[in-house]
Amino acid sequence: MIDFAQEVSRPTRILAIIGLSLCSMVLVAVNLMIAILLMLPGPANKKDPTPTGAIWGSILIIGVLTVASFWMLIRLLKGTKSANKVTMMPTWFITIFGFLFGCSLILVAVMGDGIPMAIEGIGISAAMIFIGRRVRKTQADQNLDTPTIEKY
Repeated sequence: MIDFAQEVSRPTRILAIIGLSLCSMVLVAVNLMIAILLMLPGPANKKDPTPTGAIWGSILIIGVLTVASFWMLIRLLKGTKSANKVTMMPTWFITIFGFLFGCSLILVAVMGDGIPMAIEGIGISAAMIFIGRRVRKTQADQNLDTPTIEKY
């Protein structure tokens, strides 16, 4: 069985840094474009008002993703792990994101025609929700592998 909690090689880490850097830059660009669109005046003959609530919601969601992306990038560049010494991000963050991801999949399946997508994504969501259990198991296995001094 593949152990996903093991250390990665240097080339893999560099590829992750490059990919996350590109992702972070794209998120910043998209957020700036949405903010600029919010500030631009609409056409004079337009009768419907601009949906500013949806635009601000988009800016907020993309902003949170941007902050999380830069946070992961900084941790990758520093080479630090979280307090559990297994994952790069805290397990509570991964669990909450997995729960929100699962809820959004269910919402898309109910509101639209996304049942196949929801079925495919539920496994990813469940893996994110239960990552804490896997980390605790990995930590317990690491503690068992370390030699102990027996006292008589």
